[in-house]
Amino acid sequence: MSAEDIEQLPVVYRLALAYAPAAAKPASLALLALDTRLARIGAQASEPMIAQLKLAWWRDQFARAPAEWPKGEPLLGTLRDLGFHGADLAALVDGWEVVTVSENIGSGEAKALADGRASAWAALAKIAGEAPSGAEQKAAKAWSAGELAVEAEDHGKSGSIPRSLRALAVLAALGRRASMGRRPMLEGPAAMLLAMRVGIFGR
Repeated sequence: MSAEDIEQLPVVYRLALAYAPAAAKPASLALLALDTRLARIGAQASEPMIAQLKLAWWRDQFARAPAEWPKGEPLLGTLRDLGFHGADLAALVDGWEVVTVSENIGSGEAKALADGRASAWAALAKIAGEAPSGAEQKAAKAWSAGELAVEAEDHGKSGSIPRSLRALAVLAALGRRASMGRRPMLEGPAAMLLAMRVGIFGR
């Protein structure tokens, strides 16, 4: 993936990506790009049914073996080359579908999205040669709650997250702060300082 792909990400994702270890940066970028693509399907569709049809295409691809993914979709090729499997990513499609069709975004939608994100990022840890710690779920919940502007179920820290998931740790910290204060994830200088601290030290 290229600098152009990075520019397509939301600013908060680009900030988090900057702290990903070099070895994990390509996979982190691929997951953030997939997350962004799925989110935009819902945001840009004129009707929920249209979004569901487009999301169903991604779900269908992830039900197939990576070798069978269509060559014409560069993001799928990148995910395949990095070692991801459809089983790692299908729940992320499901999570975004729950968010897309919901009329009122709440904790249930945030949990569905978090489940999908946790599955994908746990797979990244394995690809990087690290064992998932179980903290991915809590981190994904904090990130999703902050992004969807809902109250987090648990404001506690995520625990020890594998170093390869440093981008996830940054998003979790920013999401936790946002959900506690009901504010945007990157509001104010304190958000940048928090991202820097977690990005460098992991907590």
